[in-house]
Amino acid sequence: MNVYIRLLGFLSDIKKEIAGKTLLGLVISATYLVQAVLMAQIVNLVFGSQDKAELFSRLAAVVAAILIRSWLMMRNESYTKTMAQKIKGKIRSVVLEHMFRLGPGQMNDKRSGELTSLVLDGVEALEHFYVSFIPQVFTVLIVGGFSFFYLLQYDPLTSVILILAMVLCVVVPIATIPIVEKNIGDYWTDYSRLTAQYIDAVQGLTTLKTLDAEKSMGSILKKEATSFWRRSIKNTGISLSNASLMLILTSVTSSITVVIAALRAYNGTIEAAAVPVFLFLTVECARPLFDLNRYWHSSFLGLSTAEGLFELMDTEPKIVDREDAAKNGIEEMPEIRFENVTFSYTGSEDVLKDVSFTISKGSKTAIVGRSGSGKSTIVNLLIRFYDPQEGAIKISGKDMRDYELSYLQSRMSAVFQDTFLFYGTVRENIRMSRPDATDEEIVAAARLARADEFIDKLPEGYDTIVGERGLTLSGGERQRISIARAIIKDSPVMILDEATASVDAESEKLIQNAIDELSRKRTSVIVAHRLSTVRDADNIIVLENGTVAEQGTHEELLAKKGIYHELIKAQEEIKNV
Repeated sequence: MNVYIRLLGFLSDIKKEIAGKTLLGLVISATYLVQAVLMAQIVNLVFGSQDKAELFSRLAAVVAAILIRSWLMMRNESYTKTMAQKIKGKIRSVVLEHMFRLGPGQMNDKRSGELTSLVLDGVEALEHFYVSFIPQVFTVLIVGGFSFFYLLQYDPLTSVILILAMVLCVVVPIATIPIVEKNIGDYWTDYSRLTAQYIDAVQGLTTLKTLDAEKSMGSILKKEATSFWRRSIKNTGISLSNASLMLILTSVTSSITVVIAALRAYNGTIEAAAVPVFLFLTVECARPLFDLNRYWHSSFLGLSTAEGLFELMDTEPKIVDREDAAKNGIEEMPEIRFENVTFSYTGSEDVLKDVSFTISKGSKTAIVGRSGSGKSTIVNLLIRFYDPQEGAIKISGKDMRDYELSYLQSRMSAVFQDTFLFYGTVRENIRMSRPDATDEEIVAAARLARADEFIDKLPEGYDTIVGERGLTLSGGERQRISIARAIIKDSPVMILDEATASVDAESEKLIQNAIDELSRKRTSVIVAHRLSTVRDADNIIVLENGTVAEQGTHEELLAKKGIYHELIKAQEEIKNV
């Protein structure tokens, strides 16, 4: 029940739409009620005075009610779609904003396919709850109340019996909610898992083909699809059973009410003219209830996804701004200091242990070391995807936690080994870091990144679609676009995480030249696997088992004949093989 109450919180954004939709529903219901009353009068006229003028006027009014209702129903459909898009857009916006607040540090352990299902299909499934069920509740209450008081003038006893019977039609299906709710919840779980598997298969298609693992993945997908199919059949069966139960109840109660009215008219307790009124109006009393039940069942899938949405929304961000967080203060070429930093990921041993070092203003500092030594963790902490458990990281003399997160990250640019390009044009991808950048600035950034030459050769130049994740480009080309994106951001701190690790020698040379250009007049941090790319660094920090083992220039470290010397020697031996 708490989930339903929390969902109602979004109604404040569509109060006017709810009122409008309810009003439309009431007017449409009114046309049904007017039609029912008119039909009752027509029947009484046929068996009574048979006044043809009155009879035809009633028939004309019935036709008018039908025509008005047809037009209103068309308007209702259009209004419903507009209302649905507004509420779904609002919910998606709130969820996505929260996901951004959680950041990579808390989102990386979640399956992207399940999140996609939740934000897209899950929110889509909430449409019926907001745009159909909620307005229908008001419609049922108002129409039911009006019908009850209207029928009282004909026979209070039969009216009370009718209302009690209609309440029973609502209560009995509600009793089946636990069964339906459990099944729908399982249905959504199977659906989101199947979606995640298919997205994994599509994204990993190249790997699957390379490993000849299509059959293996096909078996997994078949198993998931079969489970979902069985759940769908069960879900359909339960929904149909419940809908049938509602249909039976409304039909039986309507019939019993009419029979009671007829018997009382036969006994002379009420006028015979009341029977047609009950005959037609009981059907119209049942119609809103049947629609309410139908909308309720249509809402179940969305309600089951709401638990997942609120579970995500209830996840508290670990990286939050302090109340007095600064929105300025980072210099153009700031000094960065790690002071006794200790850090571990959830459930792991310390990745960094009492790490201290200084990155001087405007310097180029390299972080090197064996795999697992903590290099990427240094980057994650610098960008503040995580906070250290002990110690502090200071920028321009102030703890980075004292800066507003958005401001801090706006003052940093990063180029990673695994470059991500968004589906769109080359121009759009470069402009991503600064939406107000002009075309001239984009071309200048591409030129500095040594990317302009290959971009000019593309079919549409800067307007060429790069494809999903930029897979229509080579690794080196993607990397150079990423560097252009970092250049145009023009931030004082530059972080390069294995930027040349996965490219060929020619691309490496071009990228290295671009990096040299990018590092000018900035404080640069370069995480490198290929040590040949950091020989000219002002300071090289060597990590070993999460601690700073050595630091100095290339020549100083070679002279020590320590870990750095061993790493250089090992790479040269591999190169000469």
